[in-house]
Amino acid sequence: MAKVKNSEEAKPRRRRKEDFELDPATRDLVNNIGKYVVLGMARGPTIRGVLTDFDPRYRKIKVKQGNVETWVLLSYVISFSVVTGEEAKAEEG
Repeated sequence: MAKVKNSEEAKPRRRRKEDFELDPATRDLVNNIGKYVVLGMARGPTIRGVLTDFDPRYRKIKVKQGNVETWVLLSYVISFSVVTGEEAKAEEG
């Protein structure tokens, strides 16, 4: 038997962030990274905080609430709104 060389064809291809196709609602949410958002959840309380990160592989977002950062699965988010201006300052402070 002949040995199989480690070539690009033999290795499984890792998916990069650019390879993941996002639906329009997820794209809208991801475009608001760095802004103060209110997330309506299917389970648990409403989450209010600054959207800091997005993991396309596991479809989750990171929200910073004060000193605490929390990963939230997008399957539990049923609605979101971006809080702007004076409302955001009042909610954060």
